[in-house]
Parts: sequence; structure tokens; C-alpha cells
Amino acid sequence: MLRASAFLAVFAMAFAEPWTVFNNNTKTYCIVMDSDSVSLTVKFTGKDGTVETYKAAINGTHDITGNCQDTYGNQTAQSIKVSFFPAGNDTPAVTAQPWELELVFGSEEKKSAFELLDYSLTTAPVSGVNASSIYKFTKAAGQIDVLAHDTNAFKCSSSGLSLSNDSMVEMKNIRAIAFAQLPEPDFAKQQIYEQCLADSRTSDIVPIVVGACLAGLVVVVLVAYLIGRARAKREGYASV
Repeated sequence: MLRASAFLAVFAMAFAEPWTVFNNNTKTYCIVMDSDSVSLTVKFTGKDGTVETYKAAINGTHDITGNCQDTYGNQTAQSIKVSFFPAGNDTPAVTAQPWELELVFGSEEKKSAFELLDYSLTTAPVSGVNASSIYKFTKAAGQIDVLAHDTNAFKCSSSGLSLSNDSMVEMKNIRAIAFAQLPEPDFAKQQIYEQCLADSRTSDIVPIVVGACLAGLVVVVLVAYLIGRARAKREGYASV
């Protein structure tokens, strides 16, 4: 009986330039994304009982495509597909098969201007790795915290997208906007951002912590003052 094994792969990808989708009808950009880095942690089911770790720095994209007039179920959607080589520029030409990360955004007027509805990662065989076939990792169950309202964009210091088979896509310092009409493939200087829930909680905690520290400092100063005053009174009585 064959034992199931897991192959763990960890990749880091830095955006050399924003990921964008251009709308040929409006001559504007409907999707713009950038990030300091994107790490992919994927687990392949193998036939032996060993666990192999594969690490590589992905230093560029192979191709970026998308659709500004897409559908997802009965909902209006926009999508972006990013193709890349897991070994970056070191990928041998004879074995070069790009991987593909797809993100699908939707829009509901009463809920949000845009939100991430679905995503997937399609992998291809990599030289020196047992994963010998194309495998598609899909969105795992759970809430996705990537959305914004009105004309706002989204940003987060660390945004994790859970995949099937206990895999993960993690983006550091990500900014994203969809259903936009931007004249340039970048964010405007005056762009307003909505933070992810994790960063919002941190922003709420900081003033509370600072306030507590200041309150504690006031108490310490007050106690020191009262002690000094009491000591001065005792010294005054002693001199009399």
C-alpha cells in the first residue's frame, strides 16, 4: 500500500511592477495590484513517504492577462491571471512551464465597490520535484478579507489566501483596486485606502495602549508627589 506524502514548496515573489488589467473599451485600467512580496506555500501529494522542501525566489512574471467584463455565477466580475516560473529566470527552457495565479473580483453596490470572490493556483511540473503533473489548488473554505467601498482601494500589511490541501498564498504590504477606471497603471497619490481587519484592529489597539501608558505615568507621578509631600511633612514636624 502506497503511503501518502506531502511535498512542501515555498516561493517568494516580489512585484517588479504593478499587476494590471487594461480595459480596451474605456482605455483605462480596471485592476491594479502591487505588493512587496508574494509567498506561495503549496503541498503536493506524493507516492513515497518523504517530505521535500523546494525554495525559490520568483523574480518576475511570465505573463499577465485579465478581463474587465467577466462574470462569476450570476455576478458581474473582473479577473486577473498572473503566470510565472517557480524557479524564476533560472528555469531551464526545456522544462519551462509557467504556474498561474488567478484572482476574481466581484462588485455589489449595496455591499462593496469590489471584493475578492475567488482565487486559484495552477501548478506545473518543476525540475527536480516529484510533482509530475498539473495540479490546481482552489480557494479553501473561509472568509476572504479583501474588499473596499466607493472609490477606495484596499491595503494590508499581510494578506493570506488559504488554498486547498493546506496551502497558502501570502501577500506582504499589498494594495489592490478593482472595478476602477485609472488612467495610469498605478495608484494615485491621493488614493484613499481601506485597511484589512487585522490592520484595523492594530490601529485601534495602539491608541488604547498609549492612553494606558500615559494614565500609568500620571499615577506614578501622583504617587511620587504624595510620598514626597508626606515625607516633607514628617521632616517639618521633626524640626519643630
